[in-house]
Amino acid sequence: MPKSLPFPLFDNGWIEIKFWKTINIRVDQKVKEGATERDVNILLSLLDLSKFIQLRDAIAVLVMFKTGNRIKTLTQFEDRHIDFTNNVLNLEGSIMKNHQQIKLPFDDVIKKMLKVLIKQNAVIRDGYSKKNSLIFITKFGDVISNFPTHNNG
Repeated sequence: MPKSLPFPLFDNGWIEIKFWKTINIRVDQKVKEGATERDVNILLSLLDLSKFIQLRDAIAVLVMFKTGNRIKTLTQFEDRHIDFTNNVLNLEGSIMKNHQQIKLPFDDVIKKMLKVLIKQNAVIRDGYSKKNSLIFITKFGDVISNFPTHNNG
């Protein structure tokens, strides 16, 4: 086969210049680098996991780091989204930024931590007579954020 087969328009003279060779891609903003595992470990080492808020936040950081979820999505996680048998988060499109359902695996460390958090959540909900099935709640058992748009998203 002739060498020019992938670009027959150019070789036939229909296009006079190889315009694709002059395209420069420019990024207007510096691309942010994500946290490293070391960064996450340093952060987690500073938290006192015997306190509810710090335990909750440590689990949130781990879930975000290991699954790529956003804070806004975490504020909408419910018990029903967790499949402990298969270690999978079953997230509906209604809570995802792109509105598409997704299944995300998680490891045994997150599994154990989520189970602990769910038990602590039950104690808090009972103490404040709250009725919800959210995973990430305030120390009073309420929703962390009621705002559809906020800076933690």
